[in-house]
Amino acid sequence: MQHLTTYELGYKFQLLDDSLQLNGAFFYYDYDTIHTVATELSTPLTPGGGAVTTTSVLAAPGGEVYGVEAEALWLATDNWTLGGNFSYTPSEYTEDLRVNDTSDVDTPTSLFPDAVDLQQNINGNQILQVPDWKYTGWTSYMVPLQGLGNVELFASYSWIDDVYYSPFEAEEEMAESYGRLDLRATWRSADGHWTATGFVNNVLDDVGKLQVLRNGEEEFYRQSAGTTVPRLYGFELSYAFKGS
Repeated sequence: MQHLTTYELGYKFQLLDDSLQLNGAFFYYDYDTIHTVATELSTPLTPGGGAVTTTSVLAAPGGEVYGVEAEALWLATDNWTLGGNFSYTPSEYTEDLRVNDTSDVDTPTSLFPDAVDLQQNINGNQILQVPDWKYTGWTSYMVPLQGLGNVELFASYSWIDDVYYSPFEAEEEMAESYGRLDLRATWRSADGHWTATGFVNNVLDDVGKLQVLRNGEEEFYRQSAGTTVPRLYGFELSYAFKGS
């Protein structure tokens, strides 16, 4: 049986004549067991035989996640809105767990059969796929065009801290921090039929990694990663048919 002890203190505020909304929480999670993903290396079944690797979900004997998260929404004027959120979430494995890193190119088991005995203790390492920091900010401004409809200008920026995709805190399996800026302008006709949108996504062309995969000797230590989309821009035009 697994146990999770949690403490959380939240808050909600409305300020400036209820035009500003602030929400947030402070939290602490204490896991007596937390699952992590690692590759295990088995002892060769026959003398001189190769070791067998298997990717397993392992129960690490302890972990801590704590921090703070907050969000804000401000109706600055009738036409201008700002919002954003952030989280600070440091984490770590808190008990000893020794695991093989079968993707270490320096110790191929075909040359070093004793590599099955090389294990790393992940105690104190960051819990995988839990970044310390991430935040998003956005703003929207509506421009009335009198009888011609209106134009909405929208911008958002988001940023995420370094993320590890293995419990070893290996740089080879770390996705470096990256940010993303998106811009969008949308015109809507006064009768609601026509909508035209121009946009630029990832304006700064900062391509980030979404996942990092390392393979062992049986896959020739191949490495791969999924990435975000590079800078993308376009134009959309639509017409909505409405009944009488």
